[in-house]
Amino acid sequence: AGKMHIVMQGQKLKGEWILVKEKRDPESNKWLLIKAGESMKPLSAKLDDTSAISGRSVAAITKANDAQWQSNRPAATTKTGARLAKKKRIEPQFIEPMNCKAVTKLPEDGKWTFEIKFDGYRCLAVKNVTEVTLFSRNENVLNKRFPNVVEALRAVRGEFALDGEIVALDEQGRPSFQLLQNSRSRPLEVFFYAFDLLNDNGEDLQQLPIDQRRAALQRLLRTPKDPLRISPLLEAPPGQVLDAVSKLGLEGVVGKRDGSLYEPGERSGAWIKQRTNRAQEFVVGGYVPGARGFDSLLLGLYETGRFLFVAKVKDGFVPRVREEISRDFKKLRSDTCPFTNLPEKKSARRGEAITAEKMKECRWVKPKLVCQVSFVEWTDAGNLRHTTFVGMRTDKEASEIVRDV
Repeated sequence: AGKMHIVMQGQKLKGEWILVKEKRDPESNKWLLIKAGESMKPLSAKLDDTSAISGRSVAAITKANDAQWQSNRPAATTKTGARLAKKKRIEPQFIEPMNCKAVTKLPEDGKWTFEIKFDGYRCLAVKNVTEVTLFSRNENVLNKRFPNVVEALRAVRGEFALDGEIVALDEQGRPSFQLLQNSRSRPLEVFFYAFDLLNDNGEDLQQLPIDQRRAALQRLLRTPKDPLRISPLLEAPPGQVLDAVSKLGLEGVVGKRDGSLYEPGERSGAWIKQRTNRAQEFVVGGYVPGARGFDSLLLGLYETGRFLFVAKVKDGFVPRVREEISRDFKKLRSDTCPFTNLPEKKSARRGEAITAEKMKECRWVKPKLVCQVSFVEWTDAGNLRHTTFVGMRTDKEASEIVRDV
């Protein structure tokens, strides 16, 4: 795909690199080798050591490589006598968001920065001249839902592509996905928390280290006014950060490795997340009918290509949401149960088991709808206990939903 992410843990070579194909010229076969993370440790070979492959000394190889690099170097501009040729302009556009890898413990090696994990809609904000477009993670346009964010971004000078999160805050100032979900039916004050700058006036910043991208973000937004905000860095040891976030009732912590580049659509581990609450996304595969459309939803997720039933949820719904979900069921009806692990045995350790007899009462739908659910714990059998519906997730693809480990 034009990119390779390499991590080496050897005695002589230890570090992280990214090999990226140059995109400015589609016909070019040039590649860039970019160092990420901590500085590379020097090779232990001496300058007079001899290569077993070429028979030349390391010093001779280095000298030849330097000469070749200098001959291939782009000519310097006449303006400064030292700068490289001006980069080709790349219009700000939608970029698939970089993802976080779930972890159970934050690293303590001092090579990470930490931020709040916001409970909202991931959003790519793109401005070209005066046109602003808010994209969800699956490229749906959110402008009509959040006009106040659009207007605020239109007032920012320049053209850019920002990565951030659209968030609604409750009375205690905490992000609330339920409030954000309810903004469909009534106007609601929302905020855009920016945490990355991917394009600045036609300059692609994705291959810059994260600290440089963040500095450019600060220069672009300066001291932003609501509803625009910059996601704050949490300046404390990881244990204290997690403890404070947990006590405040926030969703979790995001960690970003120092020097990490932006990897669209990837979950490489350069960005990580640790939740403090027990909640995640699930896919609706069916429902139990009830007086108000349905009594409960049947939820599942994907594991090694199989769609597995994990829980029923019947609490947390408001009438409007029940009506919206019930309307979606009409378009997704199916005669076939999508869950590969049903029916259950009567002895299943999870409330009322979905036995073959119970399945006769269920109605099935194609697994397309994604919702967020909070719960107390996972059972040893892989089911959820004490579930509560939080909201529908139109910004997530069903095929991406797996268990957060």
